[in-house]
Amino acid sequence: MPDQKCTRSSKRKMKCVKCLSLVNELLKQPDLNEDEISKLNRIKNLLEKGSIISESQVKYIYDLWERHGNQ
Repeated sequence: MPDQKCTRSSKRKMKCVKCLSLVNELLKQPDLNEDEISKLNRIKNLLEKGSIISESQVKYIYDLWERHGNQ
């Protein structure tokens, strides 16, 4: 399980890379529903543009990781 600390400093790219890698791993999971896939794709697009995602989006990624990513 990745460390759930999420820093929002000038080095935020490191955090964004971490979240982006989790999103990419989650999108490979076969048991996601359409809504989850849609939300993850929106988050992925934001991260790829270098945007800072909200705390709720970060929490969503980690909640999904808890349910799907450890399989």
